[in-house]
Amino acid sequence: MRVILVVAAPGKPSILQGGGSREEEMIRRLLVTLLLLPGVAAGGYEVPRIDSPESSPPSLSGTVTKISGNIVIVASGGDEVSVLTSPQTHIFTYYGGLVLFDEICRDSGIEIWFAEPDVNRRIAPAVSIRVPVTC
Repeated sequence: MRVILVVAAPGKPSILQGGGSREEEMIRRLLVTLLLLPGVAAGGYEVPRIDSPESSPPSLSGTVTKISGNIVIVASGGDEVSVLTSPQTHIFTYYGGLVLFDEICRDSGIEIWFAEPDVNRRIAPAVSIRVPVTC
């Protein structure tokens, strides 16, 4: 796939069209990468990662009421929601420290992100979980 973005004046080649110095090539690659990253320009849904403070609001937030196997039961807005986790689920504290599933505390706050904001929570595992403290 070739991406061409014309940003130059008529009759002058754009930096993204090719050719030019090594610096222009590096800038071209950086700009194309930024254009192709999902959510960068459109302000899309961003799932937080460890030591990354930037993210979209959580898909679900509430209080942990029960932990059973790889499922966390969360009280949110008067309902209890079962949240499936997987070995790929990133669990961390507000300060960025990695947390093991066994360290999630009952009765503590929890914020949960799924791969997409409107995913079916009954079958999709959580992608990221952030907790204030660990047990």
